[in-house]
Amino acid sequence: MRTKRYTRILTLGLAAALLLAGCKSAAGGESTGTPTPSPSERAALELDAVQKLVRQNNVSAEVNLDLVNMQKQEEQTFLFENSCFSILRDHATLSFLEGNVQRPDSIAAIFSAYGSTPVRTMGNYLYTVYETDQKTRVFLFFYRSDSYRYLGGHVVLQKEAHMQSDFATIQKGSTMEDVAQIDPVALLYKQAYDATEAPWLLGQGGDGPRIFTTHIVRDGILRYRYQIEEGSKPRRYVVTQIEYSKSFLLKENDGETCYAILQQDFLP
Repeated sequence: MRTKRYTRILTLGLAAALLLAGCKSAAGGESTGTPTPSPSERAALELDAVQKLVRQNNVSAEVNLDLVNMQKQEEQTFLFENSCFSILRDHATLSFLEGNVQRPDSIAAIFSAYGSTPVRTMGNYLYTVYETDQKTRVFLFFYRSDSYRYLGGHVVLQKEAHMQSDFATIQKGSTMEDVAQIDPVALLYKQAYDATEAPWLLGQGGDGPRIFTTHIVRDGILRYRYQIEEGSKPRRYVVTQIEYSKSFLLKENDGETCYAILQQDFLP
């Protein structure tokens, strides 16, 4: 049943989040008579809430994160049944919702659902990090261009610390299983792709195949793009494109997006 739920996570999760927001708004309106804020008023309220959350949770670069005592998220629920974000999507694609409805991937919604975590401020963006009960670190990025309100780009996962050279054997024609032999994060992506039939996740985009795995390494960031080998059952994902940036920049829907994190926030 989990796999069937995941194929519908974005649709159902978004619908649930919007319905919940609508129900809360309606309930508030009935009990207090307060009018629904206009889009500009709602944006101002969201920005004020974000600034407060960042101030309360900001941790300077000189301080190591206390991840040992951080509450651990149950991995399957957090990564595969999450109504706030998906490990498979570029969250900039949700920008069409702004001004119309409340986006489910706001930093306020995520902190409300899963608890607040330390925030690192990095110039024109910030990131926060969760950890699962299976020792996966989950990095969420928020950018100044969006006033830090909503997730930008992709969620970045890490299970082990690597260097780019560790992936030297991976080339076009390698499989996702080959990548997983080096970085087991690839198995989490594979689980997600195996569970979906969504054509917009499995097909081709303007910049190449939409199936990908992302690997943050100490000296940059890697992304592999895959196609499904024709006729393969179970699906066999074959590398067709390799992207590497030592400056931690990847091309996303909003243009070049930086995913650099502090070195002390990598798994040891």
